[in-house]
Formats: sequence, structure tokens, C-alpha cells
Amino acid sequence: MFTVIIFIAVLAVLVLAHEFGHFIVAKRAGVRVEEFGFGFPPRFVGVQRIHDHGKKKWRIIWGAKPLVGQGYNYVESGNTVYSLNWLPLGGFVSLKGENGECADEKDGFRQQKALIRLLVLSAGVLMNLFLAAVLLSFGFMRGIPMDVESARVHARVTGAHVGIVSVLSGTPAAEAGIIEGDIVKGVDSQSQIHLIDLQHYINARAGAPITLHIERNGTALDKQITPITLPQTGKGGIGVALAETGLVSYSPPWAVVEGFRSAGMLTKETLKGFGQLITGLFQGHRLAEEVTGPVGIAVLTGKVARMGFVYLLQFMAILSINLAILNIIPFPALDGGRVLFVIIELFRRGKPVDKNIERTVHAIGFTLLILLVLVVTFNDLSAMRGAFSGIFKRLF
Repeated sequence: MFTVIIFIAVLAVLVLAHEFGHFIVAKRAGVRVEEFGFGFPPRFVGVQRIHDHGKKKWRIIWGAKPLVGQGYNYVESGNTVYSLNWLPLGGFVSLKGENGECADEKDGFRQQKALIRLLVLSAGVLMNLFLAAVLLSFGFMRGIPMDVESARVHARVTGAHVGIVSVLSGTPAAEAGIIEGDIVKGVDSQSQIHLIDLQHYINARAGAPITLHIERNGTALDKQITPITLPQTGKGGIGVALAETGLVSYSPPWAVVEGFRSAGMLTKETLKGFGQLITGLFQGHRLAEEVTGPVGIAVLTGKVARMGFVYLLQFMAILSINLAILNIIPFPALDGGRVLFVIIELFRRGKPVDKNIERTVHAIGFTLLILLVLVVTFNDLSAMRGAFSGIFKRLF
């Protein structure tokens, strides 16, 4: 239950931020926003501000259709309906005239200039990138776990430790039972050793046994290991990748600077990852093996939340960047697909693509996206069937 609640809360923040970007830019551009919804229809409940005999009131709308009357007379104000929908896996902003209707009304989406429409369509992506930067900024004020070597000169570092990032098979470390995630507390008589000092120490003792003091899940362990000259480096080593990590924090002004800088770096790396993923598709790689669906993300969100609030902030920032990049991909039904149609219109010197053709293309794209979600969800459930089996055993 904890995982479900945290996942829905995280999803709500990311989705509402994205849709708020569309909402606020559309409002500023004079486009009527008919509905701002969290989750996908059918609608569970909505609220709308109306005028009743000259007074402004909020009315509640239950179900998929607005109720008329409700015991008093009112004049439809045309104000936005803010709704909560039954499928809490996304959100939407419904714009007047976005499907080509209301062609003679100035507050319709299609009646706006191409540049305005591009801004409205791109605003959700920009808001997600901005949200990531804000989350990282708050994280840096409190302290974010990261590689100490990448910290700036004005950073405050606490709780620094050397961790095992990976272990090569067939090496002294693997034979001694060292595993990824172990924390190095010291070596021989030295305690709280830094990364550079540890690397030099191991390199100088190739062929001589050493005692590595590690911590694993709160338990102290001693491992007897004899370093060798590794063929990969030509230096003494035990066959592990090491990283010195700690909580890195900054004063508020610098935290904001670092938050936005880190968001930019994460965006760059995520774009590179998406590029590799798409390239892999053309090389015959299966997409389901590379992509995690809602179930996998939900499980991962629960695990991260249990690690601490600052870890959750960092994870939310990464998810927000991924959501932004995913949406800007020029695929039908996504923001990027809609942007592509506006760009095509510009190349055609203001002549839009036939609305029926565009509507059909987006419908096909949406269907394909749903099928993709189903595939990766099935993949997630298959990968986690052992965990689900354990749950059922405890229930029955």
C-alpha cells in the first residue's frame, strides 16, 4: 500500500506539472481551457467556478457529464472544469477547438498562430524540465547523494565513503565474495580511507595479501584478498570499480545554480540514452527488454522512497526529465507528434494538414502507445512474478 500511495503521489506531481505548463500558456495566449484533468476518463468528479445570480460559486460535477440545474439557476461561465478521473496514470488539458471545431471563435486553439500553438504544445515538456531543476535545487539544499569527485569547490560534503560499483568476474574480488553495493570502511590498519589513497595502496601491494574491511547491509565483514596486476589497466588491483560518494549540499544560491546545471546534464545523458534505445531498435533489440512500465516504476519508486526523502527528490527529477523527453518525441498522440504537424503546416506556408487525417494518425499513435504500455507491463509482471508469488503466499 505504501508503494501505491507514493507512486500515485509522485505521478500526480509530475503529471500536474506537465499539464499545468500547457494550461498556463494556453490561458495566457487567450485559448479557452475546457478541462484540466488528472487521470484518464471517465471522470469521477470535477469542480467548476460559475456565476449564480451575480455571485461566483464552485459547483461539483459528478460523473462523466455535467449536471444541469442542481437546484438553482446559473449561467455557464465557460470556466475550466478541474477533474479527477478514474484511471490515475496520466492527465490531460482539453483545449477549445483543438480538433478543428469552433473555427469562427477567437478563443479556439486552432485559431491561434502557429508559434502560439507550438508554445502551448511544448509548454508541458518545458515545465517538466523546470520541475526537475527545482527538485534538484531543493535536494542540493539538503544534500544529494552523489560522486564526491563531481562536487564543486564550494560544496559541503558529509558522510563520504568508498563504495563498490561493480565487480569483474574471475578476479580476486569476485573470488573473495565482494559484491556490488559493499562499502569499504578501511584496508589493513587504515580506516576511513579515501578513494585515491585506497587505489594507490592496492596498486602498491600486487601479489601481497591485504584485508579489506567492508560493510554490507549494516554488517561489518573482513575479506582477505591478494591484488594482482590487472591486464585491463596494467596496475595492481582486485577487479572492482570504486566510487567515493557522499551527501553533497550547497548554500541556497549555489544550490539553485547546481540544480539547474545538474538538470541540464541529466537531460543530455537521458537524450543520449533514448538515442541508444532507438538505435537498438534498428539493430533488432527487443524494446520490452529495455523499457520499464508503470508497474516497474511503481516498485522502484517505493524502494527509493524507503531510502529517504532526498533520494525520492532525486528520483522524481530523473522521472520528470524522462517524461519530458518521452513527450517531445515526434510520435503521434504525444506532444512531439502534435508539434510535428504544426511544423509541417509551417513548411506548407500556413496550410494545415487535414484535421481528419491528423485525428486518425493520433488515434493510431495512441493505440500503439497503449499496446506498448501493455507489453512492458506484462514484462514487468513477468520479471516480478516471484515477488507477487510471495505476496499471495502471505495473504493466503
